[in-house]
Amino acid sequence: MITPKEFSEAAVDVLEIIKNMDEYLISQIPLDLIKSLRAKCSSTYKSQIDFSKPLEENNLSYATKILLTVLYRDYLCEEYLSI
Repeated sequence: MITPKEFSEAAVDVLEIIKNMDEYLISQIPLDLIKSLRAKCSSTYKSQIDFSKPLEENNLSYATKILLTVLYRDYLCEEYLSI
């Protein structure tokens, strides 16, 4: 279970990642979802993502990984097949 604090910190990280995506990928994510993430952002947490390294080498939180997985599955993956 993800706590509200973990979610609000993950929202900060995910928005930071979105800002560093190609415009085409950003356009695939609904604006309402981006607005919702902005509304849920922590006002005190500062993202520590180092974009000079691959995301795998950053110490992303569990909540950030979950949010990124959902974004990828629902909006970025061109062919999502339900099993």
